[in-house]
Amino acid sequence: MIPERIQVFVYHNDPWWIIHALAPEFVTLAERLEGVPAEIQRWLSVLCAASYEHGIEPFHGYKPAPQKYWRSFEEAEPWIEPFPSLELPKEFGFGPAPVIEARLLRYPPPSRFAPE
Repeated sequence: MIPERIQVFVYHNDPWWIIHALAPEFVTLAERLEGVPAEIQRWLSVLCAASYEHGIEPFHGYKPAPQKYWRSFEEAEPWIEPFPSLELPKEFGFGPAPVIEARLLRYPPPSRFAPE
């Protein structure tokens, strides 16, 4: 099932911009900050195509991010420009694309292996 809203925070880890979604949790990369919306669009399109091909719902088996990443999201600054609307491939019939709530984190979040 595709959620109505996906929260993401973005931070720079040279040379990449890291895009970390929280619920469901996924991580992808963009070469430039300006490329973040297009990379989220690409990632969701690939997920929908793969899910359709395997006969499962998108995000099947995905879980929310640990609480420490939600804290990073809360500390991040709101995305400056309006985040563009996304579209899912209509041929797969998964419904409307989620609204992306994006924020910019000025420093890397805690390591996945650091205690909470």
